[in-house]
Amino acid sequence: MSITRYFDPRTAEELRIRYGIVRKSAIVRSLDYKKQYYDWKKSGAHLEVMQAFRKAFEGSFSSDTTCKWLTEKQLSRLTYELTGSAHTSATLFLLDLLKERCTDLDFSVAKAESWKALDPEQGIEVHQRYLFQPKCAWWKRMLMSRFIKGDLLVIEAIYIEQIRTRLEIRLYPHPKNPVFANVLALMSALVQKK
Repeated sequence: MSITRYFDPRTAEELRIRYGIVRKSAIVRSLDYKKQYYDWKKSGAHLEVMQAFRKAFEGSFSSDTTCKWLTEKQLSRLTYELTGSAHTSATLFLLDLLKERCTDLDFSVAKAESWKALDPEQGIEVHQRYLFQPKCAWWKRMLMSRFIKGDLLVIEAIYIEQIRTRLEIRLYPHPKNPVFANVLALMSALVQKK
């Protein structure tokens, strides 16, 4: 196999489809999506979705629900699966709502990225995630970003259109001075905000 094969766009696309290799890109929201999201919040539907998320989280303490969480020393994870098949827009709206609430909790978006992976049985799986770090001055972040250590919060929506959707919240707390000790403390702050 020659090296020129990797530079042929058609072959590169074929390899991406065959092996599920797709480049990451930034999350871009269309004007239509932003209008729908604004109307969704204005109608008050976000309160119902947040209430369902809160009930699933609180139900996970006593019974087996669609919300599961795990707390270890270096990682705290929460997985929330929306029941039904056509909840892609609700998952993305919840992702953006949680992004707004995290910025209210003194986190800033460090990276917003999206990519697709091929699931051989069910189709293309789309990942959209926001990575958050505690807020700090822009000049400090620019000059000393390599040396700043702090919490890392990841909120990710994973879905296959009309088949399954899930939302993951992963928290990697700072070992000495965490903003939130685990995902339980983070969730109590997130669901209490109006």
